[in-house]
Amino acid sequence: MKKIALMIFLVVSTLSAGLINGVAVIVNEQAITLNELQDKMDKLKVSKEIAIGLLVEEKLYEKELQKLAISVSTFEVEDHIKQIAAANNMDLETFKKAVVGQYGSYEAYTQDVKKNILHSKLVSKVARGNLTIATDEDIKLHYEKNIYKFSIPQSIDVVEYFSTKQNIIAQSLNIISSSKDVTSKNVTLQMATINPELRYMLFNLKEGEVSSILNANNGFVRLQVLRKNNIEVLPMETVKDAIFQEIMTQREQSYLKEYFDKLKISADIVVLR
Repeated sequence: MKKIALMIFLVVSTLSAGLINGVAVIVNEQAITLNELQDKMDKLKVSKEIAIGLLVEEKLYEKELQKLAISVSTFEVEDHIKQIAAANNMDLETFKKAVVGQYGSYEAYTQDVKKNILHSKLVSKVARGNLTIATDEDIKLHYEKNIYKFSIPQSIDVVEYFSTKQNIIAQSLNIISSSKDVTSKNVTLQMATINPELRYMLFNLKEGEVSSILNANNGFVRLQVLRKNNIEVLPMETVKDAIFQEIMTQREQSYLKEYFDKLKISADIVVLR
């Protein structure tokens, strides 16, 4: 009987040791594994300390979603994407193509949409009644400070980089522009005549920025925005609702950061290694 008890003790001890060896941090009894920590460090190219801070915030965020019973269905995600497509004057299939061009994968985009909906639901629960509502003066000031966001160009000058090698065209701009495997030419694109998904992508790039990889005949292309021409500034009244939403989103983000900073201070965090 004593031998059996001893064997059980040894098995439990071994399992416990294995668990501890695989855990880097414990947050309110939730484990952050060494693999999670290393993945975060590798993906974001950050130090161990920064990676731990980010993972602790993620665990607290997940726990808060569970505590408040916040979830998102596939139907909600799909319906939200349809609304975004309609707001950009695209049918769903055209919008999906635009998303793939910008994100690389539609699945990655749907995951981002899901996160955004979860975030909105969380904000509506914890920040309700605690935010200062944006006034007309706030909207006017935001419009004047961010006038570039409400400026629509008639045409855009770009540098078109082309290569038959996808691994080369995926590199940084310095490597692309100097590679013998890449050809380049200057092009002026008329916004009224290019396809909607390309227009959507270019509108969201600032001057100097480079697009994601686009498929072309027998190869791959990336576009660098040089300048936006014949810019029409939208009147404030036509974008007033969008500005209001942007201001309130910023205030929500600020409130939520303070909220989770307080949770982090009171959390039981044990760094094992």
